[in-house]
Amino acid sequence: MRVLIPNPLRSYTANATAVDALGKTLGDLTRDLDRHYPGMRFRVVDEQGQIRPHIKFFVNGAPVRSLAEPLADAIVRVASDLPRAAELVKPHLGPAANPLSHLTWKQGDNANELQVDGLILGF
Repeated sequence: MRVLIPNPLRSYTANATAVDALGKTLGDLTRDLDRHYPGMRFRVVDEQGQIRPHIKFFVNGAPVRSLAEPLADAIVRVASDLPRAAELVKPHLGPAANPLSHLTWKQGDNANELQVDGLILGF
């Protein structure tokens, strides 16, 4: 299967925007990704075996929240919700942790876009 990798995880894939992986389920696919790209699974799956709150998976364009989701010849897109991740760690870092808090951030329409105050940034 083809897996589209968001920018925050590309350090694991030698900056590849897409990689191939195997698995009958989304959970199997994340384990195969980790075999080829050590540490990647921990970035998308927590210690309880759940998809991290700031990570989104899309299978053939449809959102998926379960690692038990069956896969068959699918294109899987991993998306990282950066603002959600910042909200999860902000209480631990104090008031100086988010100096750009006046900006509005959201994931763009594709994995390579980030919208900041209405401007689309590609990477």
